[in-house]
Amino acid sequence: MPKEREIMETSDDELKKKLDKIRKKLLESQKLDAETSRRYSVANEKMAGYLIELIESQRDKLKDKKRVGKLLGILLRINDLRVQVMTEYLSFRVEPLRKIRPLKALPVLQATSKMVEVYNQIRTDLASFFYNEDSKTINLPFVPSTKPIGPESKLMQLNVCLGQLQGLVLGRLYESL
Repeated sequence: MPKEREIMETSDDELKKKLDKIRKKLLESQKLDAETSRRYSVANEKMAGYLIELIESQRDKLKDKKRVGKLLGILLRINDLRVQVMTEYLSFRVEPLRKIRPLKALPVLQATSKMVEVYNQIRTDLASFFYNEDSKTINLPFVPSTKPIGPESKLMQLNVCLGQLQGLVLGRLYESL
């Protein structure tokens, strides 16, 4: 009997050590996620600030002032949504939580579906803006909603589509300057 107790105590100690390691890794991962999200947000705000300063300095030379204002507004909406998508994606990708992902997946799916709705609204606004400007319909990136895929994949698709929209808007802003 004493040997069995020793074995149990030893395995309990090992288990506690492993759990402590997992907790430490989880904390490190959460810190990195928060720092990455913060840096991404700061970078987007700096970019928007730079664009605003550039537009203000070139205001009298602008070809169409209303166009630039609308594009800048759309760009800021894209940036805000992209920061939210990245934050959600980073918080979802915590390695030790893989076992409880099904429990965590439902709220993430609901939040992701709201983000897709916001994306579709931005996409519609941008499409109507381009149509009014050029009288052409442009194929803008689309997030497919028919396939039942996991929230992680949906967030990745949404991030890619937002990046493509961001590139289009930045290109149009560059043309306006």
